[in-house]
Amino acid sequence: MMKARSLDTEKHKQPAVIEGSFVEHNEIDLVEIFSILFRAKKIIILITLAFALAGLIVGVFLPQKWTSSSVIIAPTDSESMSLDNLLGELKVAGVDSGIDKNYLLTTYMQFFDSRILRDGFLQQTDYLKMLMKKNPNDEYKKRSFLDLISTNNITTESNANDKPASTKAYNYFRLKFSAQTPDAAKDLLQGYMNYVEKSANTYILFKLKRSLALKLEGEESLFSLESQRVQSSRDVRIKRLEYALSIAEAAGLKKPVYSSGAAILDDPDYSITLGGDALKQKLRVEKSITDPLTTSADLRNRAISIVLLRNIKIDNVEFTPFKYLQKPEVPTKKDEPKRLLILVIFILLGLIVAIATALLRDMLVKRREIASL
Repeated sequence: MMKARSLDTEKHKQPAVIEGSFVEHNEIDLVEIFSILFRAKKIIILITLAFALAGLIVGVFLPQKWTSSSVIIAPTDSESMSLDNLLGELKVAGVDSGIDKNYLLTTYMQFFDSRILRDGFLQQTDYLKMLMKKNPNDEYKKRSFLDLISTNNITTESNANDKPASTKAYNYFRLKFSAQTPDAAKDLLQGYMNYVEKSANTYILFKLKRSLALKLEGEESLFSLESQRVQSSRDVRIKRLEYALSIAEAAGLKKPVYSSGAAILDDPDYSITLGGDALKQKLRVEKSITDPLTTSADLRNRAISIVLLRNIKIDNVEFTPFKYLQKPEVPTKKDEPKRLLILVIFILLGLIVAIATALLRDMLVKRREIASL
């Protein structure tokens, strides 16, 4: 009798287990889930608040990022007046510098993008010293900061990549510098732009000096060569006059000889028929000409070009290789981190973790109850 009752009990229990297992694994009871979450509301609220607090702490202690920007275009007459005057003098002197306003802007941007200049500027700033204050002698840390700032915090944009602005009749560049404070971002951008301007101007003036020196060297070489040619021609003329004079004296001709319609074959420049007296005078004149400039127009023109080139002064030429459309300003809007966004993300993450924890806790409790039956 007891055995039969035991079998009935087992039969009564077994469907319940199977039925509970079937519901658990094949059906989602939303009412039960909400009931579980409602009973665990305190845990859910505590976990969510803990994640929200963590989000606030992360938002406060993450490095801040502010970006200052500036927009520049090719220089106008007001920025390059002194340079334009110099280029005009060089052009008159025959020096082709290949420099125009677009070249100035392009050269400036090439220098702005130089990693060497970026590192050189940053190493002399107080901003890098502030970042390195904990480990001022750590070269590896220093290189890491230089690489991070040069690669990520200094950026350039051009209307060449901006489709709505690519139809503009002029090219412009937007320069950006990011830092941990608004004032630092503005000061660093302005300081780096000035640093690049000085380097670019030095290079451009060096290029002009080099072009002028090459032109002057070429003119002086041609002047020397032309002088030797003029001197050689003078020596030949003197020698030929001496030969003609000796022949005329040997022939006893002192006065010019005129023919009565007879053809006389003679040197047109050093004619023996001029007679000895005329040849002596011509020889005296040739020997008196010691300055080759008095007999060669080409040589005199080269001398004028040399004087013109030597009088061109390239030092102390002040100019700006670009024009501001927007000067560096203190940014008013922070780039990152977005504290509100971070807070929302942490709250959602905390809510997900809290719900998962509540459901997992309830599932473990039910498994223990089933295992105890």
